[in-house]
Amino acid sequence: MQILAQRLFPILLGLLVVFPTCVTAAPLQLSGPQGAAAILHEDHVSMRLAADLLRRDLRSVGGKKPARATRLDDCAKTCIVIGRHDSPLVRAIARAEGVDLSALKNQWERYERVVIASRRRPGTQILLIAGSDTRGAVYGVVDLTRELGVSAFEWWADVKPPLRELVSVDAKRVLSTTPHVQYRGVFLNDEDWGLQPWAAKTFDPSGDIGPATYSRIFELLWRLKANIVWPAMHESTKPFYQMAGNAQTAGDYAIVVGTSHAEPMMRNNVREWDKKTRGAFNFFSNRDSLVRYWSERAEQVKGFENMYSTGIRGIHDSAMEGARNVDEARDGVGAAIAVQRELLSKAQGKPARQIPQALTLYKEVLEIYKAGLRVPDDITLIWPDDNYGYLHQLSTAGEAKRAGGAGLYYHISYWGRPHDYLWLGTTHPALIRDQLERALSTGARKTWIVNVGDIKPAEYLTQYFLDLAFDRNKVDITPRAHLEAWMAAQFGAAHAAENASIMTSYYDLAWERRPEFMGFSQTEPTTATRRTDYMQAGGEEAELRLERYQSLVTRAQAVAAALPAGLKDAYFQLVLYPVRASANLNTRILKLELAAQYARQGRPSAHRYALQAKAAQAAIAADTAQYNEQGNGK
Repeated sequence: MQILAQRLFPILLGLLVVFPTCVTAAPLQLSGPQGAAAILHEDHVSMRLAADLLRRDLRSVGGKKPARATRLDDCAKTCIVIGRHDSPLVRAIARAEGVDLSALKNQWERYERVVIASRRRPGTQILLIAGSDTRGAVYGVVDLTRELGVSAFEWWADVKPPLRELVSVDAKRVLSTTPHVQYRGVFLNDEDWGLQPWAAKTFDPSGDIGPATYSRIFELLWRLKANIVWPAMHESTKPFYQMAGNAQTAGDYAIVVGTSHAEPMMRNNVREWDKKTRGAFNFFSNRDSLVRYWSERAEQVKGFENMYSTGIRGIHDSAMEGARNVDEARDGVGAAIAVQRELLSKAQGKPARQIPQALTLYKEVLEIYKAGLRVPDDITLIWPDDNYGYLHQLSTAGEAKRAGGAGLYYHISYWGRPHDYLWLGTTHPALIRDQLERALSTGARKTWIVNVGDIKPAEYLTQYFLDLAFDRNKVDITPRAHLEAWMAAQFGAAHAAENASIMTSYYDLAWERRPEFMGFSQTEPTTATRRTDYMQAGGEEAELRLERYQSLVTRAQAVAAALPAGLKDAYFQLVLYPVRASANLNTRILKLELAAQYARQGRPSAHRYALQAKAAQAAIAADTAQYNEQGNGK
């Protein structure tokens, strides 16, 4: 019997090493009357930023400031540890506590979260967030903050989480899944109207969209589980790579940098191409100058994580210069791609097929592709929509087998012909879901980019797009159910159904006619506004539309009045302003037209309708001023 015990003891000891003491029953308390958990992170800039984010969020929810730990011995009762699974810190804890993290090896953006009753330090509980890579660890932190009740828009829309005396999280072990779409992100576009002047005048010490602004943008991308950005690129904005600190900030946040369909090789042509010194932007007649131009940037950014746009268009959003017909354009684009791949391979010292590249088939480039453009198999094909939410085309069965895969470029904000919509976020979630489901069914899951304009006021639509990119299963949830869950996360469950109903009706009315389109005009070329089609039936349709809008305003204002003071600013930004602005825009236009018609009929009410139209315009101005002044102009 003694011999048997001697033989069993090493086996039992080994089992203790393999199977840690994991806490799975009671929730783990992270903050309470006695203070908050300490936070320890891997010695890496992205992990420090993630720990800082969690520290702020935990304080905003629990009111207690978490301590900064530099080693595990600094922790008392509870310690949150953040790092990559193969970092010295996480490896040491896993080894000491017997935690097996092998499931994370060679994985993309996954994490494991485990609560451990420490054997090395009895009485201490460790909440370990181990990432398969940098972004995997970050997403582990983000999911934890979501569980704490912190909105992705806690800063961008002032959504304040409720303060609680006790803050606890589920203690069960979590192994996340790989994101369905590999690269998911946003294009900051048409920033002239909002983002750039706001950054320049109120927020960024650089006087432009610089590192301070991009830090906030990249943190938002973290919270939305996005990993790629196409930076702002209009003439109003200093180019991303000319602004000191921008590229390094992206690196610190582990954000992949790409560029738009009009900016091959990470170049902002609008402000970086100098015709006086470099000549015409013409690949046929000025090839050497263009090659030098691309080579300079390839060398400059080779140390960062990038996705390189390939091909060539005009300097901005225009067709390739010098091509007299589609065949010449096809051959020119093909030759340009070959040169670009040689430059990338030389700069990075590895085959081009190992460097992420994409070709966005936007506008005339799609026609060039259809004309027989041969694209190297490892380059991702990015399929565009028509600027209004309908995808032009998607991969055939043959294209779906390409090594580079496929993706999509989608608009929820647009400036251009035949009409722009930059003011409000009005694309219907049902349309977004329909189109993204089509993309997924053809295997387009390499890169998804959404044009978000100035970010605001398209917050919900941005998150909806990125939620579906990250988690394929969310496509199976109805848009209404997703919207209701989102509203519950922002403003609480009590008003979630009503808020979802209000905003669904808001999207329904905009589906019929966006507010920006109510002038029944167009741009490029610009035409005069005309009498709306809502007057063709004598004005009844106009009256009914106004009644529907007024009902939404009344309901939204009732919810606003019932919310706690800490959520009123956020509600104004995310619900009340878009609802009321849409209603007032329709009132201004339709009541003025009704006034004109009633005046022709000799009806006394014409004057009252005219005054109401004027008041609606004043209300838009007042609400917009309030919107811009919130948070001292933040």
